[in-house]
Amino acid sequence: MEEKKKVLELSRDDVPHVSDVFCICEPRGGGSITVLANAHGRASLQKVFPEWSIPWEKQNSSRFPNDWLLAIFHMPNLASRGGHNLPPITGGAPLEEATPAALAVLLTIAAKDQGARAMMWDEQGDPPLRLFLPASRHN
Repeated sequence: MEEKKKVLELSRDDVPHVSDVFCICEPRGGGSITVLANAHGRASLQKVFPEWSIPWEKQNSSRFPNDWLLAIFHMPNLASRGGHNLPPITGGAPLEEATPAALAVLLTIAAKDQGARAMMWDEQGDPPLRLFLPASRHN
């Protein structure tokens, strides 16, 4: 079954109002994804990596409420540890060779699969903001 797509005009200021997790594609991040998340988003990401104590810290953006925290996810390292709930990776390419955008999509979908409204920012993407809603949550 093909996933339904709906195009919405959103800005980065809308992110905390429509999502729980915000994954930022880092073009020169070496496999790292910057993530901002509210409490529900953090709980969903903990389910993705149940064996990792995610080092959440306060973020300094005025665009996000105070309860949104920040963490850096080094995807190839985390995936190689095993014990994660990342979606299956198609194509057989190692994560070390994946593009930054592909890694951000992987983490965004993993958060969505664990019940979060997950959004991704890729300044080179078309559109740059993409929102993924879990099937069981209606917002």
